[in-house]
Amino acid sequence: MTKLLVALLLAHIIGDFVLQPDKWVKDKESKKIRSGYLLVHVLLHIALMVVLTGFEMKYWLGFLIIGITHYLLDLSKLYWDKKKKISAFFIDQILHIVVILLTVWAYYPGFLLPWHLILTPKFQLLVGAI
Repeated sequence: MTKLLVALLLAHIIGDFVLQPDKWVKDKESKKIRSGYLLVHVLLHIALMVVLTGFEMKYWLGFLIIGITHYLLDLSKLYWDKKKKISAFFIDQILHIVVILLTVWAYYPGFLLPWHLILTPKFQLLVGAI
């Protein structure tokens, strides 16, 4: 479970911040949906996930779901109001992380159990009372 989470987060960080040249970013910003680099960027993410999980293809559906949602999130960010570029960046990153967490949870349902308990109304009431 932890290995999968670390591999997916690392693939995301490497794919979004280390291996994405400025040329790709500028091309995506100017051509938007017509940019070939958007697809290359997503395929790079999928390849990184495959490699960093040790080629464990039991996660192939998760890789595909993360890849598709990554494409859709990045595409929607390209059409976001340019004045809100910083907030678009943070929202985009948070949503990518949420997708990764949900994917890990789909394979390991007990993974988010502590968070589930924290989000219950009874727990929140208890914390609020303290």
